[in-house]
Amino acid sequence: MRTALTILVFATVVGGSFGSAGEAAAARDSEQLFADLRNDQFDVRKNAAEELSRNAGQFWDRLKKMSEADADPDVRTQALNIMAAPAQEYFKSAWESAKKEAEGFEKELQEQRKKYEAATKEFAEKGSAPAAEREAAEKKLAETTRAWEAVQAGMKKKRNEFKVKIARCGWLTTENLIIPPAELPGWTPAKLPIEKRMQLKVSFNFEDAKFKDALEFVESSIFIKIEVAPNFSDNVPNINLSITDMSADLALDWMLKLCGATKKLSAEGDRIIIDSP
Repeated sequence: MRTALTILVFATVVGGSFGSAGEAAAARDSEQLFADLRNDQFDVRKNAAEELSRNAGQFWDRLKKMSEADADPDVRTQALNIMAAPAQEYFKSAWESAKKEAEGFEKELQEQRKKYEAATKEFAEKGSAPAAEREAAEKKLAETTRAWEAVQAGMKKKRNEFKVKIARCGWLTTENLIIPPAELPGWTPAKLPIEKRMQLKVSFNFEDAKFKDALEFVESSIFIKIEVAPNFSDNVPNINLSITDMSADLALDWMLKLCGATKKLSAEGDRIIIDSP
């Protein structure tokens, strides 16, 4: 009994010592990493920055202070780059996820097309078959036709949505946005200044799209309210325009050029107004 108690006490004391020692070692390691940001050797600075980037949230306040007030401009730049790393990694992951999602949609689309084509072929081959077999083939064709038509109905819009999401996430990975890691899961580009949102990359393929529908699509893509002036004519041509990885500002200019319209920011600077020239 005494032996067990001794072991328990020893383990508690030693365990506590190990815990304190571990925390102290971690603190020393982090201090060394911050010191290494000022090292004369490039590789040492690079390794320190990469290590701090993986735990930027833990040192956010210190990094923010360094980025704003450190006497060394190189250290200020490094602090900013370290703070930008979590957002870059987050949006890179979102970009890769969006691409996989788009690939999955295209795969599903092809599978649905194959089912429709197989059902069409089967129905054609049942021309001289017994009535029951023809009825079964006809029913199967009707079901696959409805499914195929449903997919086709939203196909263009869905493809455009994927293109915008992929382009937007790709652009966000390059912008060195400073966003605290804890805020990233709920963050949207709506939090960017409107001038920055106008530079969001968009991709779409409008084929005989109604002007209103095209505007609504761009509006939802760049998180900016787009309003049409009261005196703007509704008699505008449908939009036929394909854009890939272009700034929303320029893409909107091209779209408006096709229907003789212009754009401007509202007096409050919080939305876009579409008007006649």
